[in-house]
Amino acid sequence: MVYYFAIDIFILLSSFYKKYQRLLIPLLFFVLFIFTAFRPGLGGTDYKIYERLFNEIPPIYELELNSKYFEYDFLYVLLNSLVKTFTDNFVVFIALYTLLTQLAMFSIIKDYSKDFFYSMFIYFSTYYLWHNFTLLRQNVAILIFWFSIRYIKKGNFWKYSGLIVVASLFHSSAILLLPFYFILRIMSEMSIERKYTFTMILCLLKPISDILLNIIYLTLIYLNIGGSNLQRYLFNASKGINPLFIIECLLILFLVYLNRNDALVLQNKIFVDFLLLSMILSIWFSNYEISARFVEYFRIYYLVLIPILIRNIKNTYLRYSAFLITIAYFFFRLYRYIVGFDGGSLIRYTLF
Repeated sequence: MVYYFAIDIFILLSSFYKKYQRLLIPLLFFVLFIFTAFRPGLGGTDYKIYERLFNEIPPIYELELNSKYFEYDFLYVLLNSLVKTFTDNFVVFIALYTLLTQLAMFSIIKDYSKDFFYSMFIYFSTYYLWHNFTLLRQNVAILIFWFSIRYIKKGNFWKYSGLIVVASLFHSSAILLLPFYFILRIMSEMSIERKYTFTMILCLLKPISDILLNIIYLTLIYLNIGGSNLQRYLFNASKGINPLFIIECLLILFLVYLNRNDALVLQNKIFVDFLLLSMILSIWFSNYEISARFVEYFRIYYLVLIPILIRNIKNTYLRYSAFLITIAYFFFRLYRYIVGFDGGSLIRYTLF
């Protein structure tokens, strides 16, 4: 467990030395790359499935287009097969995968966040391990979606939709993001008071969620998207959104509302919209595993809004108190995930 908290503390302390950012960002990149790429097979059942897929998949010159492996999504399978052409070592694949995804992740967070290291601290404490150790296919789709946010803001549907189609070739769930372009464009024209009112009304309409899920399922099956994995996610009610997540949403929504006229909040209103959509989806589909997976696409609001909300507290005492409380909470979140995920397997982390 010492590795996780050592990295988390290093990221947190880096936020106090912004004048050394040019040195600290490459150093953090190197630390996270080594930590992630050379982990000892950790990532739960998903990691083992991906390792088995890599071991079974043929090299690119032997791969057939009707191969059974394409149920894991076309571009992800193609990437596996391409690497398999040169090596049979899954660790090499993970190292290449980590290098590419970390480059994208650092660039995206640096672009959107007003406090890179604090955002990275939040991310590592909460969703980094889940995204980068376990959700290998969806992690790529998430990063592509995060990059595509700029095209929602610019009103460029064709570039956005092109990126979403590419993302869906890594994880089919990403295709559901296409209509969110129009939803987010409409939301961008609404006042925050109106958005909050609509959110409250939609949350009260939770009983229609089962009907909507069946419509989504039948539509995607008709389009031959998702296959058996889609059915498993849609109808697995044994897992779902943790109530703690909904409480977090409500708290952040309250703080955003208090800062609704702040210039930084208004400048980043698309991330407020992600927060509202996460709240609606979490309430509607709280009993379904697919909701826990799908809201991952909107997690970036967490990394962008929290640093802004802390910075906006005018009273110095309250600002530092809130900062310390959030640090303690995120340490708790990291500890909770390490001991709770996959029967505590992450505790057994050893380098090399």
